[in-house]
Amino acid sequence: MLVYEYDCSTCENDCAHQASYWTAISLAAGQSSGGAARQHERAEAVFCHRQCRLLRIPSPQVLARYRIGQAPRLSATQQERAALVASIQQSLMAELGVSDRAWAWVHAPHEAPPFDGDSPLYFMLENGLPAMREVARMLVRESEPR
Repeated sequence: MLVYEYDCSTCENDCAHQASYWTAISLAAGQSSGGAARQHERAEAVFCHRQCRLLRIPSPQVLARYRIGQAPRLSATQQERAALVASIQQSLMAELGVSDRAWAWVHAPHEAPPFDGDSPLYFMLENGLPAMREVARMLVRESEPR
């Protein structure tokens, strides 16, 4: 599995509210507050870029404008991507019940198809809209009563 490295100082302010748990994790792991702050900033940048890639939004700055309602309307494809992300989150929360467990499922490598050792997030980032549809369908199928 590949790990993406980003150097994005623009995300530090735009995504601050999105990854606040990283600081708590770092402090709980015994890291100094300076190290935790650096890890928090790094997590924010990675989180922003992943959101932009999943939704096909060109930059973190445009994403920030969408958040406050000052960007143009989402395209039909972007709307479908946003709906799929919401569906995936809803399915995971219904099945796992705790956001930390849902986060862990999305980020952990899975051996079963279609992931073949990659995380669901990596699978969706690398394979685009068809992969997002596949993950959403898979989660809906798994949550249906038998």
